[in-house]
Amino acid sequence: MNTSPRNQYHPETVTHPGEDLREKLEELQMTPLEFAIRVNKPAKTISEVLHGKSSITPEMAVKFEDVLQIPAKYWLRRQYLHDESIARRKRKSAIKAASPWAKEFPYADMAKKGWVPSTSKLEEKVEALFDFWIHISWGNYTSTKS
Repeated sequence: MNTSPRNQYHPETVTHPGEDLREKLEELQMTPLEFAIRVNKPAKTISEVLHGKSSITPEMAVKFEDVLQIPAKYWLRRQYLHDESIARRKRKSAIKAASPWAKEFPYADMAKKGWVPSTSKLEEKVEALFDFWIHISWGNYTSTKS
Protein backbone atom coordinates (compact mmCIF):
# COMPACT_ATOMS: atom_id res chain seq x y z
CA MET A 1 0.00 0.00 0.00
CA ASN A 2 1.42 3.34 -1.01
CA THR A 3 1.61 5.48 2.12
CA SER A 4 3.71 8.32 0.67
CA PRO A 5 2.13 11.77 0.76
CA ARG A 6 0.29 12.87 -2.37
CA ASN A 7 1.41 15.70 -4.62
CA GLN A 8 5.11 15.36 -3.97
CA TYR A 9 7.61 15.52 -6.77
CA HIS A 10 10.19 12.76 -6.82
CA PRO A 11 12.45 13.06 -9.85
CA GLU A 12 13.49 9.79 -11.47
CA THR A 13 17.14 10.62 -10.82
CA VAL A 14 18.98 13.27 -8.86
CA THR A 15 22.58 13.98 -9.71
CA HIS A 16 25.29 13.36 -7.14
CA PRO A 17 26.43 16.54 -5.35
CA GLY A 18 29.91 15.87 -6.70
CA GLU A 19 28.70 17.35 -10.00
CA ASP A 20 27.87 20.61 -8.23
CA LEU A 21 31.25 20.53 -6.51
CA ARG A 22 33.02 19.98 -9.85
CA GLU A 23 31.19 22.96 -11.38
CA LYS A 24 32.05 25.20 -8.42
CA LEU A 25 35.72 24.22 -8.51
CA GLU A 26 35.83 24.96 -12.25
CA GLU A 27 34.16 28.33 -11.63
CA LEU A 28 36.77 29.16 -8.98
CA GLN A 29 39.56 27.72 -11.13
CA MET A 30 40.54 25.53 -8.18
CA THR A 31 42.00 22.09 -8.78
CA PRO A 32 40.66 19.09 -6.88
CA LEU A 33 44.07 18.73 -5.22
CA GLU A 34 44.04 22.35 -4.03
CA PHE A 35 40.51 21.89 -2.73
CA ALA A 36 41.50 18.68 -0.93
CA ILE A 37 44.32 20.52 0.80
CA ARG A 38 42.05 23.40 1.80
CA VAL A 39 39.40 21.09 3.29
CA ASN A 40 42.05 18.85 4.84
CA LYS A 41 40.79 15.70 3.12
CA PRO A 42 42.72 13.15 1.09
CA ALA A 43 42.79 13.90 -2.63
CA LYS A 44 41.35 10.42 -3.22
CA THR A 45 38.30 11.25 -1.10
CA ILE A 46 37.65 14.44 -3.06
CA SER A 47 38.13 12.57 -6.33
CA GLU A 48 35.61 9.94 -5.25
CA VAL A 49 33.08 12.65 -4.34
CA LEU A 50 33.66 14.39 -7.68
CA HIS A 51 33.01 11.10 -9.50
CA GLY A 52 29.93 10.19 -7.45
CA LYS A 53 31.64 7.23 -5.78
CA SER A 54 31.61 8.65 -2.25
CA SER A 55 29.06 10.53 -0.19
CA ILE A 56 29.44 13.94 1.38
CA THR A 57 29.40 13.56 5.16
CA PRO A 58 28.30 16.27 7.59
CA GLU A 59 31.94 16.87 8.54
CA MET A 60 32.87 17.30 4.88
CA ALA A 61 29.90 19.59 4.26
CA VAL A 62 31.07 21.95 7.01
CA LYS A 63 34.58 22.01 5.54
CA PHE A 64 33.15 22.63 2.07
CA GLU A 65 31.17 25.54 3.53
CA ASP A 66 34.33 27.06 5.00
CA VAL A 67 36.17 26.96 1.68
CA LEU A 68 33.39 27.52 -0.86
CA GLN A 69 31.02 29.73 1.15
CA ILE A 70 28.12 27.45 0.21
CA PRO A 71 26.15 26.37 3.30
CA ALA A 72 26.79 22.88 4.65
CA LYS A 73 23.04 22.40 4.58
CA TYR A 74 23.11 22.70 0.79
CA TRP A 75 25.66 19.89 0.41
CA LEU A 76 23.85 17.66 2.87
CA ARG A 77 20.48 18.26 1.23
CA ARG A 78 21.91 17.45 -2.21
CA GLN A 79 23.43 14.24 -0.84
CA TYR A 80 20.13 13.34 0.86
CA LEU A 81 18.13 13.90 -2.33
CA HIS A 82 20.58 11.82 -4.35
CA ASP A 83 20.46 8.98 -1.81
CA GLU A 84 16.66 9.13 -1.66
CA SER A 85 16.49 8.94 -5.46
CA ILE A 86 18.61 5.79 -5.43
CA ALA A 87 16.43 4.24 -2.70
CA ARG A 88 13.25 4.99 -4.68
CA ARG A 89 14.71 3.41 -7.82
CA LYS A 90 15.67 0.31 -5.83
CA ARG A 91 12.18 0.07 -4.33
CA LYS A 92 10.59 0.46 -7.77
CA SER A 93 12.85 -2.29 -9.08
CA ALA A 94 11.94 -4.56 -6.15
CA ILE A 95 8.24 -3.99 -6.78
CA LYS A 96 8.66 -4.82 -10.46
CA ALA A 97 10.68 -7.95 -9.64
CA ALA A 98 8.03 -9.07 -7.12
CA SER A 99 5.11 -8.72 -9.54
CA PRO A 100 5.14 -12.41 -10.57
CA TRP A 101 5.32 -13.36 -6.89
CA ALA A 102 2.33 -11.16 -6.05
CA LYS A 103 0.22 -12.82 -8.73
CA GLU A 104 0.51 -16.11 -6.82
CA PHE A 105 -1.53 -14.79 -3.88
CA PRO A 106 -5.32 -14.91 -3.61
CA TYR A 107 -5.32 -11.14 -3.34
CA ALA A 108 -9.08 -10.65 -3.79
CA ASP A 109 -9.78 -13.07 -0.92
CA MET A 110 -7.20 -11.35 1.25
CA ALA A 111 -8.86 -7.99 0.53
CA LYS A 112 -12.31 -9.40 1.40
CA LYS A 113 -10.92 -10.45 4.78
CA GLY A 114 -9.53 -6.96 5.32
CA TRP A 115 -5.92 -8.09 5.32
CA VAL A 116 -4.98 -5.86 2.40
CA PRO A 117 -6.72 -2.94 0.71
CA SER A 118 -8.82 -3.62 -2.34
CA THR A 119 -7.07 -2.57 -5.56
CA SER A 120 -6.76 -3.71 -9.13
CA LYS A 121 -3.31 -2.18 -9.70
CA LEU A 122 -0.53 -4.75 -9.56
CA GLU A 123 2.02 -2.28 -8.16
CA GLU A 124 -0.33 -1.41 -5.29
CA LYS A 125 -0.93 -5.11 -4.66
CA VAL A 126 2.80 -5.75 -4.40
CA GLU A 127 3.25 -2.85 -1.96
CA ALA A 128 0.27 -4.02 0.12
CA LEU A 129 1.65 -7.57 0.23
CA PHE A 130 5.05 -6.23 1.31
CA ASP A 131 3.34 -4.27 4.09
CA PHE A 132 1.18 -7.24 5.06
CA TRP A 133 4.15 -9.59 5.42
CA ILE A 134 6.22 -7.02 7.28
CA HIS A 135 3.40 -6.51 9.81
CA ILE A 136 2.87 -10.25 10.16
CA SER A 137 6.58 -10.85 10.75
CA TRP A 138 6.70 -8.10 13.39
CA GLY A 139 3.53 -9.36 15.04
CA ASN A 140 1.63 -6.09 14.73
CA TYR A 141 -0.92 -7.04 12.09
CA THR A 142 -4.28 -5.30 12.11
CA SER A 143 -7.05 -5.72 9.59
CA THR A 144 -7.76 -2.93 7.13
CA LYS A 145 -11.47 -3.35 7.92
CA SER A 146 -12.95 -1.31 10.73
